[in-house]
Order: sequence, then C-alpha cells, then structure tokens
Amino acid sequence: MTDHERVLQRMREANPAPALDGLHEEDLLAVRTLLDGKRGRTARHLAFDRERRWRRAVLAVATAFVLTLVAGTALFLLGRSEESPVVIPANAVLTWTRIPDTTGALSGPGTEYVAQVIAGGPGLVAVGSADECSDCWGHLEPFAVEKAAFDHSGRWDTRRGGAVWLSPDGEAWTRVPDPDGVFGAGVATLTGVADNGSRLVAIGVAATEGGSADGNVDPRPAVWVSDDDGASWARVPPGDAAFGGEGRHLMWTVIATDQGFVAAGDDLWTSPDGWEWTRVGSMDEVRRLARTDDGYVAVGIVAFTSLYRAAAWTSADGTSWAPVELPATTPFIDANDWSAATDVVAAPGGVVVVGQTNGDNRSDGAVWLAGEDGEWSWVQGASDVFARSGNQEIRGVAAVADRLVAVGTQRPATLWADPIDPRFGPALSWVSSDGGRSWVRVEGETLGARGADLSITAVAALDAKVVAMGGDGSDLAVWIGNWVGD
Repeated sequence: MTDHERVLQRMREANPAPALDGLHEEDLLAVRTLLDGKRGRTARHLAFDRERRWRRAVLAVATAFVLTLVAGTALFLLGRSEESPVVIPANAVLTWTRIPDTTGALSGPGTEYVAQVIAGGPGLVAVGSADECSDCWGHLEPFAVEKAAFDHSGRWDTRRGGAVWLSPDGEAWTRVPDPDGVFGAGVATLTGVADNGSRLVAIGVAATEGGSADGNVDPRPAVWVSDDDGASWARVPPGDAAFGGEGRHLMWTVIATDQGFVAAGDDLWTSPDGWEWTRVGSMDEVRRLARTDDGYVAVGIVAFTSLYRAAAWTSADGTSWAPVELPATTPFIDANDWSAATDVVAAPGGVVVVGQTNGDNRSDGAVWLAGEDGEWSWVQGASDVFARSGNQEIRGVAAVADRLVAVGTQRPATLWADPIDPRFGPALSWVSSDGGRSWVRVEGETLGARGADLSITAVAALDAKVVAMGGDGSDLAVWIGNWVGD
C-alpha cells in the first residue's frame, strides 16, 4: 500500500462517509431542507425519483468533505516533511577534497574557465568558457580573464568560447553538448547564470555580428535560455534595441527577481521572462548582483584617478539604483593603488562584499560589511589574514548556514609581469563564523602550494556542502568542502 493509500484509509476510518440507507425519515428531511434551501418541505411532496437524486447529492457532499479533509491533511504532512535548516556544529572546520575528473568534462584541448557556479538546475550549474586561445589571459587586474576576452574580442569572432557544466552533487560533472552551435562563433565567454525555479538564464559576451571596418569587434551581450534544467539551450536573438548601440556593452551578472530577471554590467537590463529584454540605462562596471531581505545589491568598480576602486549600489526594485560609499582600503597615494569588489552575498548577519585591494604594489583580499544603520565598513582586521607574499585575490563568497566561505587565488609577487596567467597557486579559501567580521584561512594539501598552477574562481553552497571551481593549468578543477567535527 502506498503512502497516499494509507493516508486515505486513515481518513476514511476517522471520517467515514454517512450510510444514507440507515438514516431516519426526519434526518433525510433535514438534509433535503439544507440542500434545497426551502423550509417547510416534507417527504410527501417529493417523488421517488427525487428521493434518489437527493441521496446522490448527500453522498456527493459527504465525499467532497472527506476529500477536502484528505487534501488538507496531505498538505499539512508535506509541510511537515520539508527539509530542516542546515546547521553546522559550532566547532566544525572546513575540509577540502579535490574531485577527480571521472567523466572527462573538466578537461579539453583548449582552456576551460568557470566564471560562476550556482545551486540550480539539476543541482549545480557552472558557466564560463572553453577555447583554444592560449595567450588571451594577460593583464593582472580585477576580472583579468573576462577583460582579456573583451580586449581581444576581435580574435573571438570565429571561436566557440561559451560553455556550461552541470552536476547533481558537485562530484560528477558533464559539459552540455552544443550540437547547434548556440555557444559558437563570436561568443567570448559566459559570465553569469540565474535560476528562477523553472527557467535558467545564462548571459555572456559575444562579438558584434559582422565586425567593424578596422577589424576590431565591439563586444555585445548575449543571452541563452533553458527550460530543461540546463540540458539544452536556445540563444535569445540579438537585437540592437536591447543589446546594440555605439561602443561596447557588457553583461556581467544576472539574477532572478519577482518580476523576471535583471542583468547588469556597464548597462542595466530587465526581462519578464528571459526572452524579451529592455535596456534600462547605463551603469558603472557591475560585477555581481544579489538579492537581500529588502531589495537588491550590486558590486563592482568605478573609475578613480587613472584606475578604479571598489563600489556598491543598492536598489529596492532592481531597476533604480543608488550608489553606496565603500570605505577606502588604502590611501590611494600611488597611481597603481586600486581596489575592486568581485562578489557579494546576503548572509544571515547582513550583506558581505569581497574583492581585492592594491597598495604599495601589492594586491591582497578585502572584505566590506553593510551595517544596520546603512553605513558600510571595511574589515581592516582581516587584512592580516588575507595578506601574504605574492598577490591574493578573492573571487567569490558563499553563505552556508551561519558560516561564510570566501575563495580565490594567489599570483606571483611581480605585479606587472606580462603576460600574467590568473591560475597560479595555491588556491585560497577563508571561513568566517561571525558574519564576516573575522576570518580564518583554510589551507590543505588539495589546494596546492606556491606555483601549483591552481586557482578558485567561483563558489556555491549546496545544502551544507561547499562546491568550489577553478583552474588546474588549462583544465578545470573542482573541490568539495565538508564540515568536520562538532
């Protein structure tokens, strides 16, 4: 007997339908009066065929009552069976395990790169690029991989750069096949992905169709939609109204909202369904969007002196944005001093922004927190944890119950070496258990040592598990973080 049948049986035993044959005449009369709505009628006024119709009506009412009660009970039982909130033991520590590439999806003839991974679709969805441009990853600066793709966009107009990877659990991965070439010619990279519960929307950057007279190609936004948990994708037709116009237009990040989707980069776009897009207006360079308890937050960079500095914006509806003043992390007394915000998460204790700061020709990780009074602060005490020889960059952050996990990479100490590949080791991670006010560095053999050519570029939480993705040379690398101890 199935669970459903057992529930029905218990409900029938507790609330049996009335047996009409056993009712007295006055009981039948009362039922007739209730259903007919006319007082004073008696059994003498009813013909025998009406008697049978009333009996059927009473039986229908009783049956409907029982079914309604069963449905309500089933909904109650379903509500009771929802998963409990994730709880991490107070003294548990994060331990990383490197996941072997059992399916061959993480390696290929070109260079694989993950820009973002989220919990969604079949479990996890990662987007990025897979190409054969071995020297495209120059320039040591925030967003190095993506900027290199955009700066060299002319060489992407015949390349198949975009890629999507799927996993149910973070351990077994598949790369989505692209038989129709929707991630094909002209696509530089996929930069973000969002899931509204029934539809996935991925965004990226593609070359302008046809190029320009001087051979250079202005980058344009590109959008893809999947309604089968990422197994297949269709590209939204490019159009100048939303995606074109003079100069470059970059789409960095996308999130699902109550009204549809919002995407941002150096412009802002909205869509009710992922297919029809409207360009709302220009923005500074937004790197990541996130939902908060009372709206939305965006982080990225704004122009400052000859370089840039970290920036944030807040919005109540996702379309009208107000800038937030992030405290400076350095005096900015040198032309090479800059900062950048690379990711943001709405944690139980508030909004946490991560990124990097450069001062005195050295780059280190940085964290900013949003206060309850609307004021933002730089976590200055964490600078010692994020600083070490070489250059550290925080690329992502995820909230897992009451913990925060930040990830990144370490680069060589020579700041302006050319070319600089972002995949130098070791891969880096940090954990905070107090809302981002203090951090502990997590090290382990699987994260590699200096010069190991390992990096982490994206992170997501899947229940209590932490899934980090990055690079191992030109291939992808995946780590699973589990909490050990009590």
